[in-house]
Amino acid sequence: MRDYTGAATFRFQGAGPEQGISFLYSLEPQGIRFTMIPEDNVKDFMVDEIGYNSLVLFMNLQS
Repeated sequence: MRDYTGAATFRFQGAGPEQGISFLYSLEPQGIRFTMIPEDNVKDFMVDEIGYNSLVLFMNLQS
């Protein structure tokens, strides 16, 4: 498994209080990479596995 800096769960207005989207993230020289973790893969605030075909978002740093 790739090294990750941490994890974050985003909750959006209009969604229920228990609904959120969890990501592992890694800080890289060019920006930040978020890898979505399916809700079923998070147990007791720990990520059991990443899963196959995970959604990956990458945001570039701008100067």
